[in-house]
Amino acid sequence: MYQKKARGAKPWIIMACVIATFIWLLYALGDVLTPFIVAAVLAYVLNPLVEWLQLKRIRRAPASMIIMALALLILLSLVLIIVPMLLNQFNNLAERLPQIVGFVQNKLLPWLNSVSGDYIQIDQESIIAWLQSHTDELSNTLKEWIPTLMRQSGNVISGVSNLVLLPLLLYYFLLDWKRWSSGISKLVPRRFIETYTRISGNMDEVLGEFLRGQLMVMMIMGLVYGLGLMLVGLDSG
Repeated sequence: MYQKKARGAKPWIIMACVIATFIWLLYALGDVLTPFIVAAVLAYVLNPLVEWLQLKRIRRAPASMIIMALALLILLSLVLIIVPMLLNQFNNLAERLPQIVGFVQNKLLPWLNSVSGDYIQIDQESIIAWLQSHTDELSNTLKEWIPTLMRQSGNVISGVSNLVLLPLLLYYFLLDWKRWSSGISKLVPRRFIETYTRISGNMDEVLGEFLRGQLMVMMIMGLVYGLGLMLVGLDSG
């Protein structure tokens, strides 16, 4: 009885050791594997576009090249346009903190007192004193964050989107995506192939819809909020 339990525990111990070794390798080789992981995720998201181009009678290789070029162009546009814009807006916010304090002191607090009447009494002097005492500190903190953000963004860009490896990896991931999928399915024992196909199909459908839906929601919300606030004339929209 004891021997049977010991034999049954061995596969689980081996599996746990393999998983622990795999996780350790991912951690140890994180900087090396990052471009491969980024390329794999992008290829998974963009593969339906490649298949759509194939339906338009475009071969797999040119379709992969077109989608890869468009994806990298969008990523570079985001990095080169939006990141400097955000840093500039942080600078503007730090410079306008005295104006914000003046607005709160001269307009917002008197208006709140006039609206609240006798129900709520706002201690204007305490609030104004607190704002004035923390304005310089907050402004200096924002100005100190900007170089840090620039350094961190540079590290992220250089570590994640390697300009040499990422286009090549993304192209070959898109080009051979179907071949790899069929190769993995061939490794599955035939008695489990139906279960594997059903589970992997459901996972692929749910995960793909989730990722593409999240990207679409982020793009729509960014355009609506960013462009909308800029069109109404709000600073740092």
